[in-house]
Amino acid sequence: MSQELVIAPGGALGDAVLLWPMLRAKAAAGVSVCLVTSESHGLLAARFLRLRARSIHTPPFPQLWQPTFSPAPEPDVRLVLTFAGADTNWTRNASAAFPNARLEICTPPDRAFALSFDAPPQRPAMHGERWALHAGAGGLAKQWPLDRWIALSHAVPSRLLAGEAEADRWTASQRDSFLAAGGVFLDSLHDLADVLLASRGLVAADCGPGHLAAQLGLPVISLFGPTDPARWAPVGPATRVLAPPSPRPMTWLSPETVLEAIHDSARQ
Repeated sequence: MSQELVIAPGGALGDAVLLWPMLRAKAAAGVSVCLVTSESHGLLAARFLRLRARSIHTPPFPQLWQPTFSPAPEPDVRLVLTFAGADTNWTRNASAAFPNARLEICTPPDRAFALSFDAPPQRPAMHGERWALHAGAGGLAKQWPLDRWIALSHAVPSRLLAGEAEADRWTASQRDSFLAAGGVFLDSLHDLADVLLASRGLVAADCGPGHLAAQLGLPVISLFGPTDPARWAPVGPATRVLAPPSPRPMTWLSPETVLEAIHDSARQ
């Protein structure tokens, strides 16, 4: 059975999830897709998109960059689509590894890429009354101040969340304040997905969990400051962006403004 390989970036969760509309569209068209990415991203996509995944750290993928490599050919592959970039060694070795495939090298996905596929996720039935509040973001400039997350968590029924990156990055005082407010550090993407699916919706800055929640069909309120929502806002059936008229620090946004957006979402 012929198949297509999609070789995805193994880094940021948001970049990986922005591929989901394309993967969903291929599945709807009857294409057999295998996603080649990091193990955690592959397991997540396999769980929710029901596709096959291979680790980008298993042969032949790490060896494709080597100057000399003689891969065992995989003749059933018809397309190799990569977002990781490629050089002459990669192209030559990939052509040998997948002799019947067309090689396509694409720029990393963004919101426009995701919107180019008419394959929206279904909005699930609401499971919980509490909002998930994710207090992290990959870049320090994109993070909303922790004291404002804590203030918001006191104003609305919610679960205050953060990831391993925040557990490592925050000072001891920040971690103590977060935990004292009932915050929970999540250890895995599957734990994050489980919490999201049991929530009314998600409030998050420009970060991977926001993209994941949107692609799970959940209501998302996405907080922006220095980055461009036209390029990076989550793609989903019930997303709302809070952004300044021009890029500025995240301190522009008050807890009261976010709380008003939460109340507006509840009335819809």
